Amino acid sequence: MELETLSKVVEMASRVAENDAAISISDRRQFIYYQPGKAINLPIRPGEPLREGTASLQTVLSKAHVTKVVDPQVFGIPYYAIGYPIIENDKIEGSITAIFPLQKARPNETAKPAINLLMGRTEDRFLPIKFHDIHWISSKQKKTLIHTNHGTYQNKYTLQHLEEILPKNRFIRCHRSYIVNIESIKEIHPHFHSTFQLVMNDQQGHHIPVSQSYASQFRDILGF
Repeated sequence: MELETLSKVVEMASRVAENDAAISISDRRQFIYYQPGKAINLPIRPGEPLREGTASLQTVLSKAHVTKVVDPQVFGIPYYAIGYPIIENDKIEGSITAIFPLQKARPNETAKPAINLLMGRTEDRFLPIKFHDIHWISSKQKKTLIHTNHGTYQNKYTLQHLEEILPKNRFIRCHRSYIVNIESIKEIHPHFHSTFQLVMNDQQGHHIPVSQSYASQFRDILGF
């Protein structure tokens, strides 16, 4: 990240920070700046790689604004984070993240109901679809679609929002347009440029791509 860009980012940090917030700045791969807050201080050190589960990494991968409650397994304590992408010449350069104590979370962020289904919509009705019936979720022409053996249904949430609320031990983002149910993966085939093709265990055996942006994270989560 160039010095001029970094100076703009630090200026942005001073505007988004509150007295009790910590601030982290990253490039596309690692943290490059960290300022502890009065009410929270995470063990973040400049130079360390972005960790799976952080708002910083999710912001870089999605190239979009992110808000989320981060699991205590990431840094030892749960916290609420707001991530902002750093864009330079239409290219993602990194992220700036405001970090708050969990009690600063927006209403209902910390008390989401424990559900095991999503609502699917057809032309004339809504259907509750249990997680184990979902093979994958896709985004096409600004519509979010749930794919099952019984049909394809529309859902009101974006993939980014679903990525935040779906259980991480069952669903994984593998592409800007796809979230897959891990239990529905039949085979994983290496593809070109360090990418993969997933063969799903639905009736048609659909192939789902794992893009280069998500390949490393995908391998780390599944352990191969």
